[in-house]
Amino acid sequence: MKHRLVAAALLLAGIGPSDPVYAQCLECSQQMMEGTLSGNAWYNIDQGQIDQTRKHDADQGVYYDGNRHLKPDERGSESGDILDRSQNVSFSVLNSEYDRRVLAYGKDIAGHWLNDAARSVGRDMGALRAEYLRRVQRDGRSRADRWYLMQARSISERYVANSAK
Repeated sequence: MKHRLVAAALLLAGIGPSDPVYAQCLECSQQMMEGTLSGNAWYNIDQGQIDQTRKHDADQGVYYDGNRHLKPDERGSESGDILDRSQNVSFSVLNSEYDRRVLAYGKDIAGHWLNDAARSVGRDMGALRAEYLRRVQRDGRSRADRWYLMQARSISERYVANSAK
């Protein structure tokens, strides 16, 4: 009897069946949003702890992929700079082809091509890391940098030529 009175009161008040569903969806949305924000906060806290651990390990002379950039012989603007410059060289080649593909095939297809190209060129450039470091030791950073930038251009141009449609 009590439930019938509540249902009748809701009906008379003009609250339809969709309103409680909307409220539930809103509540679920709020909970999802809180979960996402909480997850992001924990990720940032965890990432801060990870970065501190990596720095501590590097200070103790322990190096691995996650903190190799902190190694004294690979630290500094020169080594970081060569990565940025090689990316700029690669993307100058790839972006001109991307622009051509946008006009020819549309933005989605061109975007997929650019992602594949960047992944492939990056993989090929990563494979040259040991040779680059060997050349730094043998020929000096300036000559090794020039060689690495030429490789970035060559690999990018080869990728564009091999994937031409």
